[in-house]
Amino acid sequence: MREIIKIRLGASDCLMRPTFAAYGDIETRLGPLRPLYTQILTGSGTLAALACIVTVGMRQTDQGDGRQVDEQKVAKMIFEAGPWSDDVIIPIGEYLAALGWTPEQKGKIEAEAERLAKATPSA
Repeated sequence: MREIIKIRLGASDCLMRPTFAAYGDIETRLGPLRPLYTQILTGSGTLAALACIVTVGMRQTDQGDGRQVDEQKVAKMIFEAGPWSDDVIIPIGEYLAALGWTPEQKGKIEAEAERLAKATPSA
C-alpha cells in the first residue's frame, strides 16, 4: 500500500490515500496525471481541479468510508486555506506523485516542473 498524504485545511487534517481507483477517477475527470501534476505545481491548475483531487483522495480513506465527501465543501476549505499556498500545493503535488511515479520518475518530473515554473513569467 502506498503512503497516505495529509493536507491541513482550516482546523481539519484531511487524509488522501493513493489507490488504483483514485488514479482512474482523477484521470477520467481531469486528464493525464503528468500534465496535471505540472499544472498544479506551477499554479496553472484550477480550484475545481484541486478540490477534485483532494476529494477523490479522501474518499479512499476511512474519512470517506460510508459517507459522501462533499466536493463543494472541500473546494471552500481549499479556498479558505489559500489555494496556491505551499500548505495546499505541496501535499496535493505529493499525492499526485504518490499515485503515479517511482521516486526516480518523480525526481525527473519535479525537475521538469521546476524548469517550467522558472520559464513561466510571474503575474
